[in-house]
Amino acid sequence: MERLKMQFLSLRKICCNGWILLAFVFLGLTLQQSFAQTIVEDYQRAERFLSGNIRHEVFIANVKPNWIDKTNRFWYRRIGPEGIDYILVDADKNTSAPAFDQEKLAAALAQASKHEYKAKELDLEDLRFDGEKSFHFTMAKNSWTCAIPDYHCSQDPAENPDEKLSPDKKWAAYVQDHNLFVRYVSTGEVIQLTNDGVKSYDYATPLPSLRLLVEQGTDDPKQPAEVFWSPDSSRLITYRIDSRNSGRFTSLQFVPPDQLRPKAYTYVYPLPGEVLAKAWPIIFDIQSGKRIDVKTDPIELPFQEGPGFEWFEDGKNIYYDADDRGFKTKELRIINPETGEQKVVLREHNDDYMDPGETFFHFVHSTGEIFASSERDGWNHLYLYHGDTGQLENQVTSGSWVVDRIEYIDEKNHRVFFRANGHEKNEDPYQSHLYSVGFDGKGLTLLTPENANHTVSVSPGGEFFVDNYSRPDLPGESVLRR
Repeated sequence: MERLKMQFLSLRKICCNGWILLAFVFLGLTLQQSFAQTIVEDYQRAERFLSGNIRHEVFIANVKPNWIDKTNRFWYRRIGPEGIDYILVDADKNTSAPAFDQEKLAAALAQASKHEYKAKELDLEDLRFDGEKSFHFTMAKNSWTCAIPDYHCSQDPAENPDEKLSPDKKWAAYVQDHNLFVRYVSTGEVIQLTNDGVKSYDYATPLPSLRLLVEQGTDDPKQPAEVFWSPDSSRLITYRIDSRNSGRFTSLQFVPPDQLRPKAYTYVYPLPGEVLAKAWPIIFDIQSGKRIDVKTDPIELPFQEGPGFEWFEDGKNIYYDADDRGFKTKELRIINPETGEQKVVLREHNDDYMDPGETFFHFVHSTGEIFASSERDGWNHLYLYHGDTGQLENQVTSGSWVVDRIEYIDEKNHRVFFRANGHEKNEDPYQSHLYSVGFDGKGLTLLTPENANHTVSVSPGGEFFVDNYSRPDLPGESVLRR
Protein backbone atom coordinates (compact mmCIF):
# COMPACT_ATOMS: atom_id res chain seq x y z
CA MET A 1 0.00 0.00 0.00
CA GLU A 2 2.85 2.39 0.88
CA ARG A 3 4.58 1.60 -2.38
CA LEU A 4 1.35 2.20 -4.28
CA LYS A 5 0.92 5.54 -2.51
CA MET A 6 4.46 6.56 -3.41
CA GLN A 7 3.92 5.55 -7.01
CA PHE A 8 0.72 7.58 -7.06
CA LEU A 9 2.54 10.61 -5.66
CA SER A 10 5.31 10.20 -8.23
CA LEU A 11 2.77 9.89 -10.99
CA ARG A 12 0.99 13.03 -9.75
CA LYS A 13 4.34 14.86 -9.67
CA ILE A 14 5.16 13.72 -13.16
CA CYS A 15 1.74 14.76 -14.39
CA CYS A 16 2.08 18.10 -12.66
CA ASN A 17 5.49 18.71 -14.19
CA GLY A 18 4.12 17.60 -17.56
CA TRP A 19 1.30 20.12 -17.35
CA ILE A 20 3.79 22.85 -16.50
CA LEU A 21 6.00 21.79 -19.40
CA LEU A 22 2.98 21.65 -21.68
CA ALA A 23 1.96 25.11 -20.51
CA PHE A 24 5.41 26.45 -21.31
CA VAL A 25 5.37 24.78 -24.72
CA PHE A 26 1.93 26.21 -25.43
CA LEU A 27 3.06 29.67 -24.29
CA GLY A 28 6.18 29.44 -26.43
CA LEU A 29 4.20 28.42 -29.50
CA THR A 30 1.72 31.22 -28.89
CA LEU A 31 4.51 33.80 -28.56
CA GLN A 32 6.25 32.37 -31.63
CA GLN A 33 3.06 32.56 -33.67
CA SER A 34 2.40 36.05 -32.39
CA PHE A 35 5.96 37.11 -33.22
CA ALA A 36 5.74 35.51 -36.66
CA GLN A 37 2.42 37.23 -37.26
CA THR A 38 3.97 40.55 -36.24
CA ILE A 39 6.83 40.03 -38.71
CA VAL A 40 4.39 39.19 -41.51
CA GLU A 41 2.35 42.28 -40.75
CA ASP A 42 5.49 44.40 -40.68
CA TYR A 43 6.55 43.11 -44.10
CA GLN A 44 3.06 43.59 -45.50
CA ARG A 45 3.00 47.14 -44.18
CA ALA A 46 6.45 47.86 -45.63
CA GLU A 47 5.45 46.34 -48.97
CA ARG A 48 2.80 49.04 -49.39
CA PHE A 49 5.60 51.62 -49.59
CA LEU A 50 7.50 50.00 -52.48
CA SER A 51 7.64 52.27 -55.52
CA GLY A 52 5.26 50.10 -57.52
CA ASN A 53 2.66 50.09 -54.72
CA ILE A 54 2.87 53.55 -53.18
CA ARG A 55 1.33 55.06 -56.31
CA HIS A 56 -1.89 53.30 -55.38
CA GLU A 57 -1.81 54.88 -51.92
CA VAL A 58 -0.58 58.43 -52.54
CA PHE A 59 -1.44 60.55 -55.57
CA ILE A 60 1.39 63.02 -56.02
CA ALA A 61 0.86 66.53 -57.39
CA ASN A 62 3.33 66.11 -60.23
CA VAL A 63 2.78 67.07 -63.87
CA LYS A 64 5.05 65.52 -66.49
CA PRO A 65 4.38 67.60 -69.62
CA ASN A 66 4.66 66.11 -73.09
CA TRP A 67 5.07 69.11 -75.38
CA ILE A 68 3.34 68.73 -78.74
CA ASP A 69 5.76 69.32 -81.63
CA LYS A 70 7.13 72.87 -81.40
CA THR A 71 3.99 74.42 -79.92
CA ASN A 72 3.09 75.69 -76.45
CA ARG A 73 0.55 72.88 -76.03
CA PHE A 74 1.22 69.79 -73.95
CA TRP A 75 -0.59 66.81 -72.52
CA TYR A 76 -0.01 64.98 -69.28
CA ARG A 77 -1.34 61.93 -67.49
CA ARG A 78 -3.16 62.50 -64.21
CA ILE A 79 -3.58 59.45 -61.99
CA GLY A 80 -6.16 59.64 -59.20
CA PRO A 81 -8.22 57.33 -57.00
CA GLU A 82 -10.73 56.79 -59.81
CA GLY A 83 -8.16 55.98 -62.48
CA ILE A 84 -6.25 57.71 -65.30
CA ASP A 85 -7.15 60.99 -67.02
CA TYR A 86 -5.38 62.58 -69.98
CA ILE A 87 -5.27 66.38 -69.86
CA LEU A 88 -4.44 68.78 -72.69
CA VAL A 89 -3.08 72.23 -71.79
CA ASP A 90 -2.80 75.20 -74.17
CA ALA A 91 -0.36 77.61 -72.52
CA ASP A 92 -1.05 80.41 -75.03
CA LYS A 93 -4.78 80.32 -74.29
CA ASN A 94 -4.34 79.40 -70.61
CA THR A 95 -6.80 76.52 -70.98
CA SER A 96 -6.88 72.99 -69.60
CA ALA A 97 -9.31 70.28 -70.74
CA PRO A 98 -9.54 66.52 -71.36
CA ALA A 99 -7.20 65.58 -74.20
CA PHE A 100 -9.96 63.42 -75.74
CA ASP A 101 -13.19 61.68 -74.82
CA GLN A 102 -11.99 58.60 -72.95
CA GLU A 103 -15.41 56.94 -72.95
CA LYS A 104 -15.60 57.18 -76.74
CA LEU A 105 -12.01 56.01 -77.08
CA ALA A 106 -12.63 52.96 -74.87
CA ALA A 107 -15.74 52.09 -76.90
CA ALA A 108 -13.87 52.52 -80.21
CA LEU A 109 -10.99 50.34 -79.05
CA ALA A 110 -13.41 47.68 -77.83
CA GLN A 111 -15.12 47.63 -81.21
CA ALA A 112 -11.84 47.47 -83.13
CA SER A 113 -10.13 44.88 -80.93
CA LYS A 114 -13.12 42.84 -79.70
CA HIS A 115 -11.78 43.36 -76.18
CA GLU A 116 -13.49 45.29 -73.42
CA TYR A 117 -11.76 48.45 -72.13
CA LYS A 118 -12.67 50.75 -69.28
CA ALA A 119 -12.22 54.47 -69.86
CA LYS A 120 -10.34 55.15 -66.64
CA GLU A 121 -8.01 52.19 -67.12
CA LEU A 122 -6.62 53.16 -70.53
CA ASP A 123 -2.83 53.00 -70.15
CA LEU A 124 -1.52 54.80 -73.24
CA GLU A 125 2.15 55.17 -74.12
CA ASP A 126 3.91 57.30 -76.77
CA LEU A 127 0.81 59.46 -77.20
CA ARG A 128 1.26 61.77 -80.21
CA PHE A 129 -1.20 64.27 -81.71
CA ASP A 130 -1.43 64.85 -85.45
CA GLY A 131 -2.87 68.37 -85.28
CA GLU A 132 -6.52 68.17 -84.27
CA LYS A 133 -7.47 65.42 -86.74
CA SER A 134 -6.05 62.30 -85.10
CA PHE A 135 -3.75 60.94 -82.45
CA HIS A 136 -1.48 57.93 -82.14
CA PHE A 137 -0.50 55.80 -79.16
CA THR A 138 0.75 52.42 -78.03
CA MET A 139 -1.20 50.20 -75.66
CA ALA A 140 -0.36 46.65 -74.63
CA LYS A 141 2.49 46.68 -77.20
CA ASN A 142 0.09 47.49 -80.04
CA SER A 143 0.14 50.79 -81.96
CA TRP A 144 -3.12 52.58 -82.73
CA THR A 145 -4.34 55.57 -84.73
CA CYS A 146 -7.65 57.20 -83.82
CA ALA A 147 -9.42 59.90 -85.82
CA ILE A 148 -11.16 62.89 -84.25
CA PRO A 149 -14.07 63.52 -83.79
CA ASP A 150 -15.63 60.21 -84.90
CA TYR A 151 -13.13 58.09 -82.89
CA HIS A 152 -12.59 55.52 -85.59
CA CYS A 153 -9.55 53.54 -84.41
CA SER A 154 -7.32 51.26 -86.45
CA GLN A 155 -4.32 49.23 -85.41
CA ASP A 156 -1.05 50.25 -87.05
CA PRO A 157 1.23 47.67 -88.68
CA ALA A 158 3.49 46.11 -86.06
CA GLU A 159 7.04 47.41 -85.96
CA ASN A 160 9.97 45.12 -85.32
CA PRO A 161 11.45 46.12 -81.94
CA ASP A 162 14.88 44.96 -83.08
CA GLU A 163 14.93 47.46 -85.97
CA LYS A 164 15.80 51.15 -85.89
CA LEU A 165 13.72 53.18 -88.36
CA SER A 166 15.14 56.17 -90.19
CA PRO A 167 13.51 59.60 -89.56
CA ASP A 168 11.57 59.36 -92.84
CA LYS A 169 10.44 55.79 -91.95
CA LYS A 170 11.74 54.51 -95.29
CA TRP A 171 14.67 52.49 -93.97
CA ALA A 172 15.01 50.01 -91.11
CA ALA A 173 18.41 49.06 -89.71
CA TYR A 174 18.90 45.72 -87.95
CA VAL A 175 21.61 43.28 -86.88
CA GLN A 176 21.75 39.67 -88.04
CA ASP A 177 24.58 37.22 -87.39
CA HIS A 178 26.62 40.08 -85.87
CA ASN A 179 26.44 42.15 -89.07
CA LEU A 180 24.50 45.29 -89.95
CA PHE A 181 21.72 45.38 -92.56
CA VAL A 182 19.23 47.98 -93.76
CA ARG A 183 15.86 47.18 -95.26
CA TYR A 184 13.88 49.40 -97.62
CA VAL A 185 10.52 49.30 -95.87
CA SER A 186 8.23 49.73 -98.90
CA THR A 187 9.78 46.97 -101.05
CA GLY A 188 11.54 44.77 -98.52
CA GLU A 189 14.84 45.16 -100.39
CA VAL A 190 17.77 44.37 -98.07
CA ILE A 191 21.26 45.86 -98.22
CA GLN A 192 24.01 44.16 -96.22
CA LEU A 193 26.38 46.86 -94.98
CA THR A 194 28.95 44.58 -93.27
CA ASN A 195 29.99 40.94 -93.64
CA ASP A 196 32.88 40.35 -91.24
CA GLY A 197 31.07 40.57 -87.89
CA VAL A 198 31.59 37.81 -85.35
CA LYS A 199 30.54 37.25 -81.75
CA SER A 200 32.16 39.78 -79.39
CA TYR A 201 33.46 41.72 -82.41
CA ASP A 202 30.14 42.76 -83.90
CA TYR A 203 28.45 45.79 -85.41
CA ALA A 204 25.81 48.13 -83.98
CA THR A 205 25.36 45.96 -80.89
CA PRO A 206 25.71 47.42 -77.39
CA LEU A 207 27.35 45.37 -74.69
CA PRO A 208 24.41 43.68 -72.94
CA SER A 209 23.75 44.34 -69.27
CA LEU A 210 23.10 41.62 -66.72
CA ARG A 211 19.48 42.78 -66.45
CA LEU A 212 18.95 42.19 -70.18
CA LEU A 213 20.55 38.72 -70.00
CA VAL A 214 18.28 37.70 -67.13
CA GLU A 215 15.17 39.15 -68.81
CA GLN A 216 15.77 37.11 -71.97
CA GLY A 217 17.34 34.11 -70.21
CA THR A 218 20.39 33.96 -72.48
CA ASP A 219 23.97 35.21 -72.81
CA ASP A 220 23.22 36.27 -76.39
CA PRO A 221 20.11 38.51 -76.12
CA LYS A 222 18.33 40.33 -78.93
CA GLN A 223 18.82 44.10 -79.03
CA PRO A 224 17.74 46.92 -81.34
CA ALA A 225 20.43 47.99 -83.77
CA GLU A 226 22.43 50.83 -82.21
CA VAL A 227 22.54 53.25 -85.14
CA PHE A 228 22.18 57.02 -85.30
CA TRP A 229 20.44 58.26 -88.44
CA SER A 230 21.17 61.59 -90.10
CA PRO A 231 18.22 64.04 -90.15
CA ASP A 232 17.65 63.45 -93.87
CA SER A 233 17.90 59.63 -93.51
CA SER A 234 20.69 59.41 -96.08
CA ARG A 235 23.41 58.26 -93.67
CA LEU A 236 23.88 56.58 -90.33
CA ILE A 237 26.72 56.33 -87.87
CA THR A 238 27.29 53.29 -85.68
CA TYR A 239 30.21 51.42 -84.17
CA ARG A 240 31.93 48.07 -84.03
CA ILE A 241 32.83 46.84 -80.54
CA ASP A 242 35.69 44.45 -79.81
CA SER A 243 35.16 42.77 -76.44
CA ARG A 244 36.91 39.49 -77.22
CA ASN A 245 39.66 40.03 -74.65
CA SER A 246 37.72 42.15 -72.19
CA GLY A 247 37.34 41.27 -68.53
CA ARG A 248 34.13 39.42 -67.77
CA PHE A 249 32.03 38.76 -64.72
CA THR A 250 29.79 35.78 -63.97
CA SER A 251 26.63 36.07 -61.88
CA LEU A 252 24.30 33.32 -60.67
CA GLN A 253 20.53 33.46 -60.79
CA PHE A 254 19.76 31.14 -57.90
CA VAL A 255 16.05 30.67 -58.62
CA PRO A 256 15.54 30.89 -62.41
CA PRO A 257 11.94 30.52 -63.57
CA ASP A 258 12.61 27.74 -66.08
CA GLN A 259 14.85 25.30 -64.22
CA LEU A 260 15.65 23.93 -60.77
CA ARG A 261 19.38 24.56 -60.71
CA PRO A 262 20.94 28.06 -60.63
CA LYS A 263 21.73 29.64 -64.00
CA ALA A 264 25.03 31.42 -64.75
CA TYR A 265 25.30 34.57 -66.87
CA THR A 266 28.63 35.90 -68.13
CA TYR A 267 28.91 39.49 -69.32
CA VAL A 268 31.54 42.13 -70.04
CA TYR A 269 32.52 43.87 -66.80
CA PRO A 270 36.24 44.68 -66.64
CA LEU A 271 37.81 45.08 -63.22
CA PRO A 272 40.70 47.53 -62.61
CA GLY A 273 43.68 46.55 -64.74
CA GLU A 274 41.71 44.30 -67.11
CA VAL A 275 41.22 44.91 -70.81
CA LEU A 276 38.36 47.27 -71.72
CA ALA A 277 36.07 46.78 -74.69
CA LYS A 278 36.83 49.15 -77.57
CA ALA A 279 34.51 50.80 -80.10
CA TRP A 280 35.32 52.01 -83.62
CA PRO A 281 32.88 54.59 -85.08
CA ILE A 282 31.76 53.94 -88.67
CA ILE A 283 29.58 55.95 -91.07
CA PHE A 284 27.52 54.37 -93.86
CA ASP A 285 25.98 56.07 -96.87
CA ILE A 286 22.72 54.19 -97.40
CA GLN A 287 22.18 54.65 -101.13
CA SER A 288 25.74 53.81 -102.19
CA GLY A 289 26.60 51.49 -99.32
CA LYS A 290 29.87 53.38 -98.92
CA ARG A 291 31.64 52.82 -95.61
CA ILE A 292 33.60 55.64 -93.98
CA ASP A 293 35.71 54.74 -90.97
CA VAL A 294 36.06 57.62 -88.53
CA LYS A 295 39.69 58.63 -88.17
CA THR A 296 40.11 58.15 -84.45
CA ASP A 297 41.77 55.88 -81.95
CA PRO A 298 39.41 53.21 -80.61
CA ILE A 299 37.07 54.45 -77.90
CA GLU A 300 37.52 52.58 -74.63
CA LEU A 301 34.30 51.62 -72.86
CA PRO A 302 34.57 51.54 -69.04
CA PHE A 303 31.03 50.16 -68.76
CA GLN A 304 28.41 48.62 -71.05
CA GLU A 305 27.32 51.91 -72.65
CA GLY A 306 28.66 52.59 -76.11
CA PRO A 307 29.36 56.07 -77.48
CA GLY A 308 26.27 58.20 -78.11
CA PHE A 309 26.41 60.21 -81.33
CA GLU A 310 24.35 63.29 -82.23
CA TRP A 311 23.86 64.86 -85.66
CA PHE A 312 23.70 68.60 -86.17
CA GLU A 313 20.31 69.71 -87.46
CA ASP A 314 21.77 70.42 -90.93
CA GLY A 315 23.36 66.95 -91.06
CA LYS A 316 26.78 68.38 -91.88
CA ASN A 317 28.52 67.26 -88.70
CA ILE A 318 28.30 64.69 -85.90
CA TYR A 319 29.41 65.20 -82.32
CA TYR A 320 29.93 63.04 -79.26
CA ASP A 321 31.83 63.17 -75.98
CA ALA A 322 34.31 60.59 -74.75
CA ASP A 323 35.67 59.81 -71.27
CA ASP A 324 39.04 58.23 -70.62
CA ARG A 325 39.55 55.35 -68.21
CA GLY A 326 39.55 56.69 -64.66
CA PHE A 327 37.38 59.68 -65.63
CA LYS A 328 40.09 62.32 -65.53
CA THR A 329 39.49 63.64 -69.06
CA LYS A 330 36.41 64.32 -71.15
CA GLU A 331 36.57 65.44 -74.79
CA LEU A 332 33.98 66.93 -77.10
CA ARG A 333 34.63 65.61 -80.61
CA ILE A 334 33.16 66.59 -83.98
CA ILE A 335 33.14 64.30 -87.03
CA ASN A 336 32.85 65.26 -90.70
CA PRO A 337 30.54 62.58 -92.15
CA GLU A 338 31.83 63.15 -95.69
CA THR A 339 35.46 62.32 -94.88
CA GLY A 340 35.44 60.70 -91.44
CA GLU A 341 37.85 63.36 -90.18
CA GLN A 342 37.53 64.06 -86.46
CA LYS A 343 38.69 66.97 -84.33
CA VAL A 344 38.67 67.56 -80.59
CA VAL A 345 36.88 70.86 -79.95
CA LEU A 346 36.99 70.96 -76.14
CA ARG A 347 38.96 69.00 -73.59
CA GLU A 348 38.26 69.05 -69.85
CA HIS A 349 40.83 67.48 -67.50
CA ASN A 350 41.34 67.02 -63.76
CA ASP A 351 44.39 65.29 -62.32
CA ASP A 352 42.31 63.59 -59.63
CA TYR A 353 38.82 62.92 -60.97
CA MET A 354 36.27 64.58 -63.21
CA ASP A 355 32.64 63.70 -62.53
CA PRO A 356 31.27 62.62 -65.95
CA GLY A 357 27.70 63.19 -64.80
CA GLU A 358 28.41 66.83 -63.91
CA THR A 359 30.38 67.72 -67.05
CA PHE A 360 28.31 68.50 -70.14
CA PHE A 361 28.34 70.47 -73.42
CA HIS A 362 25.64 72.41 -75.30
CA PHE A 363 25.90 74.00 -78.75
CA VAL A 364 24.57 77.45 -79.60
CA HIS A 365 23.85 76.83 -83.28
CA SER A 366 23.09 80.44 -84.26
CA THR A 367 26.43 81.75 -82.99
CA GLY A 368 28.61 78.64 -83.24
CA GLU A 369 29.50 78.93 -79.55
CA ILE A 370 29.56 76.14 -76.99
CA PHE A 371 28.47 76.06 -73.36
CA ALA A 372 30.45 73.71 -71.14
CA SER A 373 30.41 72.99 -67.43
CA SER A 374 33.56 72.65 -65.34
CA GLU A 375 34.61 72.27 -61.70
CA ARG A 376 37.95 73.97 -62.32
CA ASP A 377 37.33 76.69 -59.67
CA GLY A 378 36.03 74.18 -57.12
CA TRP A 379 32.35 74.62 -58.06
CA ASN A 380 30.50 73.34 -61.12
CA HIS A 381 29.85 76.36 -63.36
CA LEU A 382 29.15 77.34 -66.96
CA TYR A 383 31.78 78.54 -69.42
CA LEU A 384 31.31 79.87 -72.97
CA TYR A 385 33.70 78.84 -75.74
CA HIS A 386 34.25 79.75 -79.38
CA GLY A 387 32.98 76.80 -81.38
CA ASP A 388 35.65 76.76 -84.09
CA THR A 389 38.77 77.50 -82.10
CA GLY A 390 37.73 76.11 -78.72
CA GLN A 391 39.00 79.28 -77.06
CA LEU A 392 37.39 80.36 -73.79
CA GLU A 393 35.31 83.51 -74.20
CA ASN A 394 34.15 84.00 -70.62
CA GLN A 395 32.99 82.30 -67.43
CA VAL A 396 29.20 82.63 -67.34
CA THR A 397 28.40 81.68 -63.72
CA SER A 398 30.51 81.80 -60.56
CA GLY A 399 30.23 81.60 -56.79
CA SER A 400 29.90 79.12 -53.94
CA TRP A 401 27.11 77.12 -55.58
CA VAL A 402 26.79 74.60 -58.40
CA VAL A 403 25.11 74.41 -61.80
CA ASP A 404 23.25 71.15 -62.26
CA ARG A 405 22.12 71.25 -65.89
CA ILE A 406 21.10 73.50 -68.77
CA GLU A 407 17.34 73.46 -69.43
CA TYR A 408 17.09 75.84 -72.43
CA ILE A 409 19.20 78.23 -74.49
CA ASP A 410 17.51 81.38 -75.79
CA GLU A 411 19.72 82.00 -78.81
CA LYS A 412 17.81 85.10 -79.94
CA ASN A 413 18.15 86.99 -76.65
CA HIS A 414 21.48 85.42 -75.67
CA ARG A 415 20.29 83.98 -72.37
CA VAL A 416 20.75 80.53 -70.92
CA PHE A 417 18.27 78.87 -68.54
CA PHE A 418 19.78 76.42 -66.08
CA ARG A 419 19.08 74.55 -62.86
CA ALA A 420 21.40 75.10 -59.89
CA ASN A 421 21.80 74.25 -56.20
CA GLY A 422 23.08 76.13 -53.18
CA HIS A 423 22.60 79.72 -54.41
CA GLU A 424 19.68 80.65 -52.15
CA LYS A 425 20.54 81.56 -48.56
CA ASN A 426 18.94 79.76 -45.61
CA GLU A 427 17.81 76.87 -47.79
CA ASP A 428 18.75 73.23 -48.05
CA PRO A 429 21.66 73.33 -50.55
CA TYR A 430 20.30 70.21 -52.23
CA GLN A 431 17.20 72.09 -53.39
CA SER A 432 17.28 72.97 -57.10
CA HIS A 433 16.04 76.21 -58.63
CA LEU A 434 15.73 77.49 -62.19
CA TYR A 435 17.73 80.58 -63.18
CA SER A 436 18.52 82.53 -66.31
CA VAL A 437 21.60 84.61 -67.12
CA GLY A 438 23.05 86.38 -70.16
CA PHE A 439 25.79 84.80 -72.22
CA ASP A 440 28.11 87.44 -70.75
CA GLY A 441 27.31 86.35 -67.20
CA LYS A 442 25.18 89.40 -66.40
CA GLY A 443 21.58 89.58 -65.20
CA LEU A 444 21.30 86.42 -63.10
CA THR A 445 17.56 85.93 -62.43
CA LEU A 446 15.78 83.47 -60.12
CA LEU A 447 12.69 82.04 -61.85
CA THR A 448 11.42 79.65 -59.16
CA PRO A 449 11.25 81.65 -55.90
CA GLU A 450 9.57 79.11 -53.59
CA ASN A 451 11.72 77.58 -50.84
CA ALA A 452 11.52 74.05 -52.25
CA ASN A 453 13.12 71.64 -54.68
CA HIS A 454 12.12 72.44 -58.27
CA THR A 455 12.11 70.28 -61.40
CA VAL A 456 11.13 71.98 -64.64
CA SER A 457 10.25 71.29 -68.26
CA VAL A 458 10.63 74.15 -70.73
CA SER A 459 8.45 74.49 -73.82
CA PRO A 460 10.17 74.04 -77.22
CA GLY A 461 10.11 77.78 -77.90
CA GLY A 462 11.24 78.75 -74.41
CA GLU A 463 8.15 80.85 -73.66
CA PHE A 464 6.75 78.68 -70.84
CA PHE A 465 7.86 76.07 -68.37
CA VAL A 466 6.10 73.64 -66.06
CA ASP A 467 7.46 73.78 -62.51
CA ASN A 468 6.98 70.91 -60.06
CA TYR A 469 8.20 71.77 -56.57
CA SER A 470 8.01 70.26 -53.09
CA ARG A 471 9.87 69.65 -49.84
CA PRO A 472 9.70 66.76 -47.38
CA ASP A 473 7.47 68.97 -45.23
CA LEU A 474 5.70 70.74 -48.12
CA PRO A 475 3.09 69.05 -50.34
CA GLY A 476 3.90 69.10 -54.04
CA GLU A 477 2.71 71.85 -56.36
CA SER A 478 2.69 71.99 -60.16
CA VAL A 479 2.47 75.36 -61.89
CA LEU A 480 2.76 76.73 -65.43
CA ARG A 481 5.01 79.80 -65.62
CA ARG A 482 5.95 82.23 -68.35
